[in-house]
Amino acid sequence: MIIFDSHYLHIQPGGYFVSGGVYMPLPEHLAAIRQEIYYHTEEYRQIIEKEPFKSTFDQHYFDPLKTTPKGFPKYWEHISLIRNRSFGFGRNLTEKELLSENFIEKSAQVFRLLLPVNHFFNRAIEESGSV
Repeated sequence: MIIFDSHYLHIQPGGYFVSGGVYMPLPEHLAAIRQEIYYHTEEYRQIIEKEPFKSTFDQHYFDPLKTTPKGFPKYWEHISLIRNRSFGFGRNLTEKELLSENFIEKSAQVFRLLLPVNHFFNRAIEESGSV
């Protein structure tokens, strides 16, 4: 079952971007995602910190908490990964990119890069039973 297969294309005068991930999830989904990141930290880091994902998505829609989420150790070395209230990744586009002949193909390539992180989030939610 696919819960999140988030691909978003934003076009407005003077602003264009592509993005995906999970934006403003339900509280039970957010808890499941945080837990999955906590228990599978290295897998998550491999997805978001390796190339070409890291250099492609230079915009992050995280809305982090200032404190540690309840139930997690305050001094965990990767606490910044689970403080987020959203887990969105984006890339700004230029007008030239938007109007190029191969825009659809280029966008599809960018969206394919989101598949591993979306699968990670889907697994978290499915396994938690909060579907």
